[in-house]
Amino acid sequence: MIDTFNKKKCSPLAWGTGAVFGHACPTYKASKLIELLLDKGINLFDTGPSYSSGKSQKLLAKCLQSSSVNRGDILISTKIGSVPPKIPFGKTKKNFTKNSFEKLVISSLNDFKTDYLDVLFLHGLPTQEIDEEAFNYFTKLKPQGKVRFLGVAAHNKKDLEWAYRNSNNIDVVMCHYNLINHHEVEPYLLRLKEKSITIVGSTPFAGGLLSKRKKFEKLSTFKRDLFYSLKDLHPRQRRNHKKAKDILKQISIKTYSKMFPLEFSLNAKCLDITVFGSLSQQSIINSVNLLKEINHSEHLS
Repeated sequence: MIDTFNKKKCSPLAWGTGAVFGHACPTYKASKLIELLLDKGINLFDTGPSYSSGKSQKLLAKCLQSSSVNRGDILISTKIGSVPPKIPFGKTKKNFTKNSFEKLVISSLNDFKTDYLDVLFLHGLPTQEIDEEAFNYFTKLKPQGKVRFLGVAAHNKKDLEWAYRNSNNIDVVMCHYNLINHHEVEPYLLRLKEKSITIVGSTPFAGGLLSKRKKFEKLSTFKRDLFYSLKDLHPRQRRNHKKAKDILKQISIKTYSKMFPLEFSLNAKCLDITVFGSLSQQSIINSVNLLKEINHSEHLS
């Protein structure tokens, strides 16, 4: 465990709802997953009001409220800047205005029935700088006690550069980090760590590209498999597909386990926390056991 968010302990392994949680996970299964995660010591839950058209955050909130966990024992991180569509399967829009920020913050506080959020991320950044009114609203949430830590969920180098320029107002940076893109983002993340900013790595399996799990083998995983199959059609996923195939081939040749992409992220010196988003109970157990093995090896050395 690392002492990350002021004296509140946070595991190096966190769990994110991503975009598939609200679409492919019924409530009864979601509650079991959350109980398992809590039982395994995972206490940071990352979500966003735009995921699954708003369903993911509401489902996570419902499961946490129905559990026996105390609010003070968990960390909730969510986002502003991405607005959920008003129609099913509509396109998520970016809105970096004070009015939009305020609506999303109020909505998140209401969803979780809490008076504060632990971490609030700017969800990527618009092509232009955030206007002064919106940025002032964002930074004042912390002294007002509505948010404990402010962050940026960076999607590219430009986002990371912006976070560095505004590091005096930023506590946490989340960034995609995996075997495909690590060379590109590591220099930026190390610079941010020098500013005492907590770094959270996401998508260790690159949105499923680095996963060896076969799709459409079980009816119970059909919705999830369909989601990831459609996601593979995204231009960014297609660009990374060849890289992923080469990496998986190398992993097989070197007889690494199928958990190696997660192990790679957990061992990364530029990361403090790794967010994964598996909906499989066995995968969650395997992930926690991997973390224990890494911690045990570090202790022995």
